[in-house]
Amino acid sequence: MKTSATLSRPSSLIIGLIALAISSTAWARVSLEPTYTATMVESEFKRLDDINPSKLTGIWLVQFLPGEALRFILNGEIMIEGYWVLNDNVLTLTRMSGTLVCPYDRADIAVYRVSIRGFSVSFEKEEDECPERAAVLTRGVFRATAS
Repeated sequence: MKTSATLSRPSSLIIGLIALAISSTAWARVSLEPTYTATMVESEFKRLDDINPSKLTGIWLVQFLPGEALRFILNGEIMIEGYWVLNDNVLTLTRMSGTLVCPYDRADIAVYRVSIRGFSVSFEKEEDECPERAAVLTRGVFRATAS
């Protein structure tokens, strides 16, 4: 009787498929590009209470930087800086500061659900006490750009 250290073809195939499924799941996890951009026009903000549309219009960049640093830039000016953590598709923004961070309690923290499709990302508000920041992030789709 001959013993063999090799697996039969069906067993090898099953193990290979399981390994592929595990690696595909890990690969498919949500990951963010370094920079996203969106152009916001005044009419997008007119229906929102307590929002000054003219201070939010223009070209927005959202930068996810090394060390989990974060920047929101409007027309070349840094409006918000802070930090980010991404768990599955939930983005938590923390320790935010800048001209667009509202002076409310807990306005330096925000939580958004992230949806990535190809090179685009959209944000759905879970928790954010700052209406201006929420208005910008939830207005539409941000597209990945070269940094």
